[in-house]
Amino acid sequence: MRKCPRCLKDYAERPVISRRDTKTEICTACGLEEALVDLIRRGGRQLPEIVQRREDRMVAFIRRAGR
Repeated sequence: MRKCPRCLKDYAERPVISRRDTKTEICTACGLEEALVDLIRRGGRQLPEIVQRREDRMVAFIRRAGR
């Protein structure tokens, strides 16, 4: 089992690489969300609340892991 640094949930499937930094392994659900957000942004619309919420969770996870 792995823990996704974006959503903080455990997952067993193969990880995907985050589009945000191109090195962090995340769960497929978060990878799909990043792809959809990018697709929407290309169309001129943005969902900043989703991006900010996920980024806040990722920062919190990294800080906890560093303790």
